[in-house]
Amino acid sequence: MKKEIRKTGLFALIGLVGILSSCGGDSSVTSASGAGPSSTKPSSVAPSTSEPDPVGGGEYTFEAEYTDVSNLSGGGISGAAVGINMILQSGNASNGWYIGYTHKKGLAITFEITSSAAAKADLTLVLGTELGPMVMNPTSYEITVNGTDVNYTEFSIRANSSQIGTDFREYAITPQIDLVEGVNTLVFTTGENTYCNGGPGGPLFDAIKLDTTSTLTWEPIEDNIA
Repeated sequence: MKKEIRKTGLFALIGLVGILSSCGGDSSVTSASGAGPSSTKPSSVAPSTSEPDPVGGGEYTFEAEYTDVSNLSGGGISGAAVGINMILQSGNASNGWYIGYTHKKGLAITFEITSSAAAKADLTLVLGTELGPMVMNPTSYEITVNGTDVNYTEFSIRANSSQIGTDFREYAITPQIDLVEGVNTLVFTTGENTYCNGGPGGPLFDAIKLDTTSTLTWEPIEDNIA
């Protein structure tokens, strides 16, 4: 069943698997020290909070932790993780969770979003960093919409020195993107850079936001953190 977008706080117990490996390679998966401030998922359940869904357009939030991570194998600063073990907890994330272990060239986070009509959309990324300031551009971090590269304007991910890895901020992508009527595939991929021990490094990925005149729906995989 397709759902309108809403923010929901969920907390569940999912164990983290750590496999020692350094970042910057093509086959690395991060220990807890390289994945942000928390690498375990608590068993307590927080009260659910919801916001009204946009009707006929508006701003929609899509949480990264609800994307399909089943085939992902990611790298961290000093280790690695696969699948749902790449999903980590942070009280500063918009839904309490985010995707880490992005320090691997080719690591791609994919959103499949259905639009009621063809439309322009403002795209905003909600990101953090555990590697200090990072300059994002189409080479260091690739964005595609329906298979077409987005030649976006370069921006820098910043971090509060006392909250590296949990200081999630919003970054508006320019120019606007084009949505087609029907299913749209947005892919965010760690590219060529040297941010992690001289090898590829990616941002900690919280969510994306789309502001558009069309109605958007998707099928969130809520079992990822159930």
